[in-house]
Amino acid sequence: MTIVLFYQGTWQYMSAALLCDPGKEIEVPDELEAFFYVILYHAVRYLHSNIVDVGSWIENYFDSYTIVDGIYACGSKKAFSIRI
Repeated sequence: MTIVLFYQGTWQYMSAALLCDPGKEIEVPDELEAFFYVILYHAVRYLHSNIVDVGSWIENYFDSYTIVDGIYACGSKKAFSIRI
């Protein structure tokens, strides 16, 4: 028997819990966290801040990942900020 795991949504905006457990059922807190990431992305991207390299920050936070038992999982920056 083969178990196929898949992600539903845009990786960058998915909740840390869903990224660490792709078989998890999507719940309201996951959707609220995703909405927060949309706001965070646009705030970092378009508002003036003290971030020296915005592109690198966005890549490290939104696009990074870890591999656990051969499965892609949430990156360390996002996981640490949410502390799942």
